[in-house]
Amino acid sequence: MLTGWTARALLDTCLVGVAAAVVATGIATALAWITERTDLAGRGLWRLLLWALLLAPSYLESLGWTWLVEPQGVLSRMLGEDPATLRGLVLGPAGVVWVLASRGVPFAYLAVSALVRGMGREFEDAARTHGAGRWATLRLLLPILAPGLWAGLAIVFAESISDYGVAATLAAQANFPLVTGAMEQSVATFPAQFPLASAMGWLLLGLVALALLAQRRSMRGRSFTVLSGRTRPAVRSRLTARGQLAALAGVGGFFLIALGSRPSARPRPHSCPPAAGSPSRH
Repeated sequence: MLTGWTARALLDTCLVGVAAAVVATGIATALAWITERTDLAGRGLWRLLLWALLLAPSYLESLGWTWLVEPQGVLSRMLGEDPATLRGLVLGPAGVVWVLASRGVPFAYLAVSALVRGMGREFEDAARTHGAGRWATLRLLLPILAPGLWAGLAIVFAESISDYGVAATLAAQANFPLVTGAMEQSVATFPAQFPLASAMGWLLLGLVALALLAQRRSMRGRSFTVLSGRTRPAVRSRLTARGQLAALAGVGGFFLIALGSRPSARPRPHSCPPAAGSPSRH
């Protein structure tokens, strides 16, 4: 298992899982802060879209990106030219990481948003009172959000390395082996290599256990409690017109990229209509 193409699949899976966890947790933290601590318009709609992103299968997004960038695909017909550069990014590690990260954003959002919602403004006000700027205040708040951040990282990592939809579609077309795809190939070949598939399955469980162990060790010796039972919920910050447009553009752009590439049906290739009297195929 630790030699040849299976070793490469193991290394790729670990790197993709870490990258997807970091990207998803960063995006989820920004979304949680914007939706819970500002007066962003359409907060209910954005939460609903998060659930839609959570429930949609990952292979749909992989197929959608493939159909968008393939030769004679959607973008090629819309733009009138072959999007070769974009296809090189999508059909590669960057595309695999993005699909898995966008799939994991709802998990990280659920872990972080509860802390952001319940944390009062006392810490921010104290930092601003002592002259701290925005970045210094952010460095103060991030350790307070550490339980949610570490939980989001662990959950998204576990979800990413165990995902099969991306491994069987986007990663397979990009010649980028992942462990779940390697497991399928080991039992689909003749003769089937069930011991190899079993070993890789146990290895995935071990990687998930390592992620949970890292989360536990990061929280060891640290206490996360409120100062008193009278912590007041934070008042939402009022965005300026320019800030409102920027926030809407950022949030809307993310959901457009994450959900807009999920197809409802594969586009039919152009063909001549059937001759009169001949049966049509559906």
